[in-house]
Formats: sequence, structure tokens, C-alpha cells
Amino acid sequence: MGNNIWFKWSGPLHGFGNVTELDLSTNFCNNISTEFFSYFYGLTKLHISENYLGKSLSLDYKGHTFQNLSNLEFVNLSTNGIDSLHPEIFSNSPKVKCLILNGNKLFRWEVKINHMKKLRLLDLSDNRLSTLTLPALQDLENLFRTGDPKLKINLDNNRLSCSCRNLEFLKWMRNFRSHFKKYYNYTCMEDSSNLDWSIDRLNDGCKSYLLWYTIGTILGTLVISITISILIYKNRWKIRYLRYIANKKFQGYQKLPCSAGVGDYIYDAYVSYNEEDVSFVKRDMVQSLEVQFGVKLAIMHRDMEPCGDHATNIMNYICQSKHVICVVTRKYLESNWQTYELNMARMEGIEARKTLGFIHLILMPDVCQSKYPRVVRDLIQKDFYTEYPDDHIGDAVFWEKLKTEIQKDLQSTSLD
Repeated sequence: MGNNIWFKWSGPLHGFGNVTELDLSTNFCNNISTEFFSYFYGLTKLHISENYLGKSLSLDYKGHTFQNLSNLEFVNLSTNGIDSLHPEIFSNSPKVKCLILNGNKLFRWEVKINHMKKLRLLDLSDNRLSTLTLPALQDLENLFRTGDPKLKINLDNNRLSCSCRNLEFLKWMRNFRSHFKKYYNYTCMEDSSNLDWSIDRLNDGCKSYLLWYTIGTILGTLVISITISILIYKNRWKIRYLRYIANKKFQGYQKLPCSAGVGDYIYDAYVSYNEEDVSFVKRDMVQSLEVQFGVKLAIMHRDMEPCGDHATNIMNYICQSKHVICVVTRKYLESNWQTYELNMARMEGIEARKTLGFIHLILMPDVCQSKYPRVVRDLIQKDFYTEYPDDHIGDAVFWEKLKTEIQKDLQSTSLD
């Protein structure tokens, strides 16, 4: 039935159960039904080369075309324009000894052949294969060890890739070269070099490539890590501030303390101080501002919620206060908690209030000649500070000035 013009093979065909050999080659067929061979139970040899079955077979998404050919021993599918086959297309044909697929357009090989223990020839020559996948290598290696010892694979005239990425496959092929037909004719897609020579060249070249690749990867990772670390460090206070805001939203606060408008603040000022200066705050500040002028202060050692988180309490007081007054002493500048308070107040000014004017520093006598950290220096340059007098003569003027500062309208003060 070969050498005819039978371009469409529909099925199933009945009454062919005893046929052992079928030749349908050179029929210009471009369409084969998945049921065409349903009743060819006894078929052992199938010749369907030199047709146009590539597209039709690629559309067999379940691999059913040859599912009933369990006695098949010889298959010739050469020169059919096949670019891919379903992995299960020969899953019910364990007796195959010769599988010929040369002269096609195969660019990958995923067909499962691990069960073909009698396979003696797999002809994939004159295709477009550049490598074989790991499952395919495992199937072949298993057949080399447990199948017919005379098994031969033909990969002649394929586009074998001689690259560092493909080196393991090339070395694997050389290790089993006795199973590869015309092995010494194999050449690389990149040039016409002998395969063994190319493998030796890659062995040396890829070591250098691997070294530089490893160095590049390590350096790239290091640069990215350092960059991320620097960005996190530079924005650490903003990150902490935004985390506080996010936690408040997550806890169900509809109106955050930090979103308060003018006149909505609970306190006139939150006092940031070192614990060693608590007596100055409770005695002098309370007496001079709260008692004398009626200024409502938030003082941690007096007003702090006993069960609350310290960092959260600080942020709550900052957000609930119209001003933040910082009592800056040497101990204050050395304290981590006061650094936290000052920087979080700064972030409150930048992110929520759009002004740093609500922060005011009291520079105590022991720090007037000190080297200030950046955040303190910036506030001093913006004139957001008052120096505490060395003697009691200037006390009245100082407290009057501080009261005026606390009662100032913040809307007139910008970030600049």
C-alpha cells in the first residue's frame, strides 16, 4: 500500500487483527486518526515513512495513535516533518526493537522508551536535536545497563550544542560512546570540530568560565546585599515609623493619633529626656510650664502605661502631642532610647506633619560645646532650640520663651 496517494487515514479499520506488517510509506498523508490502528493487534512491522504526519502526530495530546500496537517490533517514521512527539506515544509497545525517526525536525526528545528492553536501534539522525533532557538520559542509561547490550543510538547530523551548559550531556555521550552509532562523525552546531576535541576544549574553557561565573555571582550577590543593607540602614527610622503606622492600621485604628489635626492633640508637648534628668523634668519643667502656664506635658515616668510596649508608648506620645521637647544633655546624646525618640519624632515631622518645627531642643549647659549627631545638628541649624541658662537669673526668660514656642502655630513652619 506504499507509494500511493492516500492523504488521510481515518479510522478505525476493522478486520486487520492478523496483519503483521503494514507499509504505508510515501502516501502524501498529512492526517492520521488516533483510532486508525485500533484493531491492528498483531502488527509487528510498521512502515509509514515519507509522509507528512508531523502536525497530525503533534496534535495527539494523549499519545493514543499507537496505543493498541502492543506487538510492534519495527517502526519507521522517518521523513515525516515531525518536530515533537507525545512522551507516551509508544507506552504500550514494549517489544520495539527498531525505532527509526531520522530525517525529521525533532528539536527535543521526550518519548519514554525505558520499557523497551529489546530495543536495538534508535535512529534520531538528521534532526535538530542540540541536547537530550535528563529524563531521556536516564531512560537510555537504564537501557544500556538492563536492555539489549547491542543497543545503538544514532545522533548523526544533529545540531549538537558544544557549550558549557551542555557539557555534562556531551561528557555523558562520550562515556557511553560505544552505544552511539557513527559517534566519531558527530560535530558541534557552533563549528565542524570533532566532538571529542570540543569536549576537551570545553573542559578547560568551562573551568575558567565557571570560576568567573562563580566570582561574578558572589560579587553580584555581595553588591546587591551591601546596597540593600545601606538602603535599609539609611531608611531605618522611616521603616520603623511606617511599621508603627501599619501596626496601628492592622489593629483596627480608624483614625491614627499621628493623623490628628490642629487642636486635636491630647498633650501640648511630649518631653524627651534621659532618665538621669527625670528630677529636672518633674520639678522644674512641671512647675514652670504646667503649674505656672497651664501647659499639658506628656512625661514618660509619670504618664506611661505600665503594660504597654516602651517603643509603642513613645510613638503614641509623640503622635498625641503638639510638640516634642528634647532635654539634650551628654547622657541624652549617649542614650539609644533618646536617639530612638528623636529620630521617630523627626519621621513624624517628615511623614505626617510636613514640618520639623514641632521639635524643640533644650540645650543644657554640659552639651553647648559638644559634637552633635546629624539630627540634632540639623535642628540647631534650623534654629529649633533654646539654650538653658547657666544661672537662675535667666530662668524666667527661658521658660517664657519655651512656653511661647510650645504655643506657636506650627502651620507657619516648613520642613525647609
